[in-house]
Amino acid sequence: TPMGKGMVALPQLSGRGSCGATQPSKSPVKSLARDTKYELQFGPKDQRALETAFDSYLEYRRKREPLLEDERWRCVLKLQQLVTSRNISLAGREGALYEELHRSCPKRLCERARFLVVMRRVFGFELAPVRGAVDQGTKKLMDNLFDAFDEDGSDKMPWRNILIMLHVVCFPTREPADHLRWGFALVGSEGSFDMKCKPPFDARIADAKYLLHAVGHAEMRPMLSKLVDDAWTGLVRRGDVEASTLTRDAETQALMLQASGKKALDREGCEAASPMDAIKLTRPLFERLISAPPLKRLMEGSTPFGL
Repeated sequence: TPMGKGMVALPQLSGRGSCGATQPSKSPVKSLARDTKYELQFGPKDQRALETAFDSYLEYRRKREPLLEDERWRCVLKLQQLVTSRNISLAGREGALYEELHRSCPKRLCERARFLVVMRRVFGFELAPVRGAVDQGTKKLMDNLFDAFDEDGSDKMPWRNILIMLHVVCFPTREPADHLRWGFALVGSEGSFDMKCKPPFDARIADAKYLLHAVGHAEMRPMLSKLVDDAWTGLVRRGDVEASTLTRDAETQALMLQASGKKALDREGCEAASPMDAIKLTRPLFERLISAPPLKRLMEGSTPFGL
């Protein structure tokens, strides 16, 4: 959907690229079941069948991801109409979407049943025949919304992504950096939305990547993550004292954890993708990160993004 005059956005997010999935090797059994007892169970026919199945799966993912992405934005636009008509706040007050969702599900991923209960409480619709009525239209929207964000079919989805996308469609004339600042406060707040990001506050480099993933095309996520990594590395190389100290501490801690057979953890206690992803960000440091090349290019205006 083209954005009107005054819209601003991330240039790299304005068009779809090619799918980032890799092609299977000519000998899939060797790559998928290397050095295991299961490799011996596959004959030539099984190898061909496995390769065909893998090709079919990659094709399915290639076609499914853009459809899911389009459905996410359609559902968010419908939700935005509901939010506006009922004067519901996104965050920052009692009864707002963020506060209600965080109270029931403080972690990054939320299960369907819990999500629907929170939405019923916020929007006041019935999930089951109570007093003889069910708001079928609103319930269907919430089910479709959940399905669109449940990308891997695990019956869990990142509920904060919905709010970040809602912020984009509710305030379409704001600059990309403003949406990212709001999203940064969202992911780091501990139940009560705080735009000033005062303690207790916990947001990591991984969260900065999630913010870009929320509004970017799915196939571009690896590239967006690399932009964050490159921007952080640039801060360190240019002598940013805070970034350099945090990086040195993270590398030291990673070596100590490696010696004991452990890895760096994210803010939910799960293994981080890298020691750098687990680094905590303050609001001033986040500002310097999104202002650093190459992320700085994403903050330039006058081009549409997201839709």
